[in-house]
Amino acid sequence: DHMAEFMQTFHKYLVYLNPHAESDDDVAGDLEEVKASICEIIELYAQRYEEEFKQLPQFVETVWNMLTTVGAAHKYDGVVSKGMAFLRTVVRNPRQRALFSSSESLTLICERIIIPNTVLPESDEELFEDDPIQFVRRDVEGSEAGSRREAAADLVRGLLEQFSAETTQVMSAYIQKGLEQYATNPAAHWRGKDVALFMVTSLAVVASVGSLGATQVNELVNVSDFFSSQIVQHLQDVSSDQHAPILKVDAIKYVNTFRSQLPRSLLAQALPLLGSHLGHPNPVVSTYAAIAIERLLVLKKDGALLFGPADIQPLAEGMLAHIFTTLDSSDSPQKLAENDYLMKTVMRIFLASRTNILPLAPAALGKLAAILGEVSKNPSNPKFSHFLFEAVGSLARFS
Repeated sequence: DHMAEFMQTFHKYLVYLNPHAESDDDVAGDLEEVKASICEIIELYAQRYEEEFKQLPQFVETVWNMLTTVGAAHKYDGVVSKGMAFLRTVVRNPRQRALFSSSESLTLICERIIIPNTVLPESDEELFEDDPIQFVRRDVEGSEAGSRREAAADLVRGLLEQFSAETTQVMSAYIQKGLEQYATNPAAHWRGKDVALFMVTSLAVVASVGSLGATQVNELVNVSDFFSSQIVQHLQDVSSDQHAPILKVDAIKYVNTFRSQLPRSLLAQALPLLGSHLGHPNPVVSTYAAIAIERLLVLKKDGALLFGPADIQPLAEGMLAHIFTTLDSSDSPQKLAENDYLMKTVMRIFLASRTNILPLAPAALGKLAAILGEVSKNPSNPKFSHFLFEAVGSLARFS
């Protein structure tokens, strides 16, 4: 009965500007929290009370304008992600197509809202350097949900539901622009390609599950051609991309995401390249390589494993050598047990190799025994210990 009064108040504080009310540091203050909460509330009304929500067009315009003017500071992340979530909810509603249907609207929303919020935040660059395993864990385990990047990707997926061809066309132009910019000066413009690769994934993935990666893709995006033209170049030489190792991470994530969509020939081309990157000096790159290899070794097509023991045998020794070298370089039991992704890949190589692992079993068991002796001094990561014992059990099973 009092929706008009409530919405008037919500709108008042959504557009409210007062430098003295904003937080001075990089943490969201009361004003930022209030605006984020208002965006959550109006999203809920857009989902459940559309007919009664007569002020919806006004809020769409207000949130749109807010997203194009808000700063890049970390304290605004909540407002931005909640605002984009609201727009995503509205754009997915067929009855609200008219608000976004013009080509000008789609161009503006991509150019002024989506693209700026897919740039890798400075805080993520710092985390990449300072705490590599946390960087990986946050991404792999889904704690990036609510970030600007993920909110932008969700908004793209919402646009694709109603304007698939138009959105693909508009976003493809910006992706191509980023790739061309990178080609002119890779060292200076690597962020342009990072954004382009992120947006290709957002544009191409229609449906996905953790165990398979992308299960349905945008038919207007050729993921195989893009792999050959833009991805494999970052994997062919382990020493490449020294100016921006995150492009290697992007390339590896692309293979992992589209592993169920890429043909076996391309995955067979990628597998040894990923194995080489287990020896990359950057822990984020080597860890993502381990994650991708582990996923490829359990991938099935038509009920059978895509890569059998014979496919893995020529690669197993090199892969294990890289992983054990990395683990041996740890300077404490806690540091050794920190990266459970590497130990999970060791276990998976043993299981996938089956009896072909026999020639490597004595040396591998010695390595595992030494690791067990070290981590037992101060057990700190149950997952690492679990995969360590699974690896030992796998060796015993096939020996």
